[in-house]
Amino acid sequence: MNWWDVAGAALVFVLFVGGGAWALTARVPPRATEETYREDERRWQSLQRSGTRGEAVVLRLTRPANQLAISGGEAYALAATDLLLSFRDPQGVVHEARVSTLIERELMSNFVTGRSVPIVYAGDNPGFVAIDRDKALLEIRNTPAS
Repeated sequence: MNWWDVAGAALVFVLFVGGGAWALTARVPPRATEETYREDERRWQSLQRSGTRGEAVVLRLTRPANQLAISGGEAYALAATDLLLSFRDPQGVVHEARVSTLIERELMSNFVTGRSVPIVYAGDNPGFVAIDRDKALLEIRNTPAS
């Protein structure tokens, strides 16, 4: 066996393994992470005092492919949820915005297509939207025993 036979076999092996790894990562959608779905809460915290409040209509409610859910702690079972919302600004211009957030499973029916949802958004950037947690219930907090 010559050295080029060994080198050729090694090259074929590297291409086969590398191509297989690339094919797997190209076909698998990115996994939803808890951090992605906590962004809505951070947006709300930055907008709650200075943002413009309004009402949006849910155009679509979807869940990520991996059905991310968080259980335990204060929440019973928070489900990662993607909402497509439509709202009018004070000038009457209609905007659409996507909001990815965590909603307790028992409360998801409050966010079905066609329902109104209170929102807060940046007046100078209507695409920067968050669910208004002062008015919308996304999770039921445990009450301490007295």
